[in-house]
Amino acid sequence: MSEFARIKAIFLISIFLFLLPVLAVFGGGGRETELTRADELINNKLYDDAIILLSDFTRRNPDYFDETQKRLHRIYQIREDFNRAADELIITLLDDPDNNEKIYTLTRYLYTLEHENSPIMINFVARAQEIALFNINRNKLRGIMERGGNLLERGESYSALQTYAEGMTIMRDDFYAGNFTESNKSEVRREAQRIDSILASFRQTSAQLSSSSAEYIRAIERGDMSMIRETSGQLSSASDRFHSLKQELYTSNNIFNRILNEIRSANPDIGDRNHLAFVSVIINGRSGESIQEGMLGAFDIFWNISIDPVYRAIASYMERVKNMYIAAINEGNYFIDTSSLNTMAYHVNFSKILFEKKRQLIESSDSQTFIVQGNSVLISDIRPYIEISALNEAGNSLNQAVNAGLRRNIDLSSLDRRNEGNITASDAFGIEQQTIIILNDLQNEIDAIIANANAVNTELNDYYRVTHITDAVRAIENIHTQFLAQEQQSINRYFTIAHQNLQSTLNTRRGELETGRRYIYGPRGEEESFTALRYPSQALPVLTAMLAAASADLDNANALTGLSAAPEIAASSAGYQVTIRELTAIVAQGRELLEAARSRSAQAEAYRQEGERLFSEAQNAFQRRDFSTARDRIERASVRFGDSLFLQDSASVREMRDVQLINLGQSIASAENETVIAEVRSLLNSARNSYFNGNFVQAEDSLVRARNRWHTTNPEENEEVSLWLSIVRNALSANTGRVISPTAPLYPEMSQLLSQAQRNYEEGVRYINTNERTPGLAKFDEARQLTREVKIVFPLNQEAGILDLRIEQFIDPAEFNATFEQRIRNAVAGTKTRSIEAFADLQNLAEINPNYPNIRALINQAEIDMGYRPPPVNPAEIARSNELTASANRIVQANQTAQYEVARLQLDQAITLNPDNTEAMRVRDILLGRMSIPGTIILTMDDEASYQQALRELNAGNVLVAYARVEALLQNPRNRNITKLLELQRRIQSVL
Repeated sequence: MSEFARIKAIFLISIFLFLLPVLAVFGGGGRETELTRADELINNKLYDDAIILLSDFTRRNPDYFDETQKRLHRIYQIREDFNRAADELIITLLDDPDNNEKIYTLTRYLYTLEHENSPIMINFVARAQEIALFNINRNKLRGIMERGGNLLERGESYSALQTYAEGMTIMRDDFYAGNFTESNKSEVRREAQRIDSILASFRQTSAQLSSSSAEYIRAIERGDMSMIRETSGQLSSASDRFHSLKQELYTSNNIFNRILNEIRSANPDIGDRNHLAFVSVIINGRSGESIQEGMLGAFDIFWNISIDPVYRAIASYMERVKNMYIAAINEGNYFIDTSSLNTMAYHVNFSKILFEKKRQLIESSDSQTFIVQGNSVLISDIRPYIEISALNEAGNSLNQAVNAGLRRNIDLSSLDRRNEGNITASDAFGIEQQTIIILNDLQNEIDAIIANANAVNTELNDYYRVTHITDAVRAIENIHTQFLAQEQQSINRYFTIAHQNLQSTLNTRRGELETGRRYIYGPRGEEESFTALRYPSQALPVLTAMLAAASADLDNANALTGLSAAPEIAASSAGYQVTIRELTAIVAQGRELLEAARSRSAQAEAYRQEGERLFSEAQNAFQRRDFSTARDRIERASVRFGDSLFLQDSASVREMRDVQLINLGQSIASAENETVIAEVRSLLNSARNSYFNGNFVQAEDSLVRARNRWHTTNPEENEEVSLWLSIVRNALSANTGRVISPTAPLYPEMSQLLSQAQRNYEEGVRYINTNERTPGLAKFDEARQLTREVKIVFPLNQEAGILDLRIEQFIDPAEFNATFEQRIRNAVAGTKTRSIEAFADLQNLAEINPNYPNIRALINQAEIDMGYRPPPVNPAEIARSNELTASANRIVQANQTAQYEVARLQLDQAITLNPDNTEAMRVRDILLGRMSIPGTIILTMDDEASYQQALRELNAGNVLVAYARVEALLQNPRNRNITKLLELQRRIQSVL
């Protein structure tokens, strides 16, 4: 603080002290007149009241001026003494704030001069005294803690506890005199007495712990197991008593802390200036110190002093056991007394009990723990815990390795006995194989022991590094080296025999694999052939047996795969590895083939079942005469049966396809042929009716349908259908260009022209009808110009021609009517010479004047002259037609099959002579039904094979070869109506 600040502080306090009596005087008071009463007030430090009383007394009693002045002087003297002491206190606080003793003495002196309830005492002196007293007590506590800590560093826990006990009186009197609840004060007294009892019991309890620890250590050194068990029980009991005593201290500490928290909650400003705050430090020690201290620390340090030697004794014993095992292993001695392991295990388990007791002993402190091997271990115990755990793992690993060495039961004389002829090569092979397996298993066991030990070593070394497990692993690796050397010797004996046997096995498995492959895919080179026979179901047992044998061979061979890299057999191991790879490849191929055999067998069966289902559906459709469905199911069934036979040859499937399916197809074709003949006759009659009614398009449609329906069961043309189709199409040609089809490329343009021409015509009619002839004629000219444009493209267009005639008729009806008959004659004359234009004119004229006399007859004759309609039949032709019909009917009635072709020709001629000869038609239909030899719906399997070969030849570019095969198939009448065969023929012909 600066000098100016000090002067300012002293000046302000001095003014405050000087004004006290003045302020008091003007404060008023009672009217006591007795001087004795004033003396009492002064003695009670009620100076303000005394000054008021004396001042009033002087005014009323001037004769007593000297007496009152004497007393006032005394008050002023006390004030001056107070001011001097207060100044000294302020200066000390400013210049020597750490001189707590002087500050406390000055505050106590000020309390002798001034009443404790005066403002300055409350606001300044009391606070200064409180702080000084707290600092004095804090220094006292520091001294106690330092002395106690020094004693703990020397291991004198009991003396440290006695030293700490001195701090239990700090600010105790202030606490009991303070404004706290009687309940709190009572609890504090009770817990203080408990701590006295704990400290009194510590000497005996700690002595028991120390002595039982020493006894257990002596038992370890003697190796007396009964003594070890006895002393470990004593040590466990002593540690429990020690633990219970410390728990009592924890209990008191918790109660003190609870009360302190309650006090602080009620009075937040109290902070650490309280007896209980000092007690807490005495019990728990100071936070942040580098050593354990406080009463609880004294307990912990005594535990460490007593128990740590136990850990060291246990570790020393276990290390001796470890070294004994290592020495025996290095000498090749596996017959070791294992009783020491039992003792070691007992010590390990007991050490874990002690570690846990230590953890519980300080469970209420802030000490950290680690989870090691699933156990919660205090940081302070990590080193002994890790060392004992490492020694335990080392001992167990060494013992496991020794046990493995004891189980090395192998025969090393097999090669000598085989060379001497005492055992066969197969027996020697088995002996060596067993030897290798045993040694390999033992090495794996040793590897597992080493791996586990290294894993534990890695885990433990993360907390504290020791070498016990590393030492054990080095010794165990020597056992592994011995086993490896003996294994390599056995491998050297075994390897040659194994290789020879494996090569012999390989050749056998190759043959079995090839047998299975031929069953599945057929002979090599015919994998895609349609005629190759395949039997995947027969391949299943062959391949299954092969794989079982090959897998066993491979397992035996792979048992030596890792061994074949040994230096002793490196020269021949390459060939052995090649043989193993070949056998492995055979196994892989066998598995693929087995899967293919299963898949193909299952697929073939699925195809067969689907074919049977389709065959049944075809039968049902045939029964209800649904020939279209029946044909579809027959064709699909043949595909499925063919698919099945391609994958798996089967006599039953082949018989169903080539016999039952084809027979059903022929039955369907025969039955359908009868229906076809009737349907074709119906379509012919319909076409004739449409034709004679002038509906040529409908007639052509019926005839096309008849021709297509006829080809359903008959490959050759129906002469009657062909005849009428020619007649109808001739008639249709007469209408070509007369009407523009909506599908014609110029249909939109022509329609627009004709529509506009029609509108112009209608406007011209309106003009003329309203006596506006000139614009009317102009509109007619525009209409004619448009019809001329249409006629350029479609000269015979009916709509344009008729519109032109109507315009002529409207312009001059008289002239038109006068020339109409001449136009008729000219058109009729033109049809005689088969003029298409003349026939179109005649049709247009008939449209303009349908009532012209005999116009329908003229049109019919023109159609005959043009060749669009057959001429009327004369009586001679009718008679000849009937004669031919009767002759053919006799052949049919007599069932003269040799004459059927003659009868057919007669009937065709009869219908040509008289197209209305219904009897000829009836007999002809009967004859066709008898003459038709319906083809089958599907090819036989052999023909299907030829068809597939023709298809492959075509795709390969061998067109002529493909053509020859197709033509050969078509030589069979049954094949002439099979759609896919005819389609292939057309494809071939298109590229020839």
